[in-house]
Amino acid sequence: MSPVHHEKVFEDAIESALLSKGWVRGAKDLYDRALGLNPVELLHFVRSTQLKEWERLVTLHTGDDAAAARRLADVVAKAIDNEGALEVLRHGVKDRGITFKVAFRPAHTIAADALEPYERNILSVVRQLRYSEATGDELT
Repeated sequence: MSPVHHEKVFEDAIESALLSKGWVRGAKDLYDRALGLNPVELLHFVRSTQLKEWERLVTLHTGDDAAAARRLADVVAKAIDNEGALEVLRHGVKDRGITFKVAFRPAHTIAADALEPYERNILSVVRQLRYSEATGDELT
């Protein structure tokens, strides 16, 4: 079989195309299979785009940054399970009266800073990660 038809060549092409459009290479070792997401990336996004909300959540956790981060990741994962990823991407999640967005879209582009939150979205590509806790198989 020609090497052009191997799966790795196809993966290389997809990854290369995404990276060339501004996506970042995600770290598969940071992916939490139980949650179905990368809590490190989620926390980085929330801290860089919604600092006031994040600080309120930490305060509600008596200043325990790690507990607040775990709670937020759990809330987002549960919302995705219950409502679906698209709903969570569109509307975010609410925890303890605090709304967190997990993606931004520009409402308009009239104001100079209208695209700023949108440009902070993190789009990452991860190749061949283990997404299920049910299997220990590693795809390469």
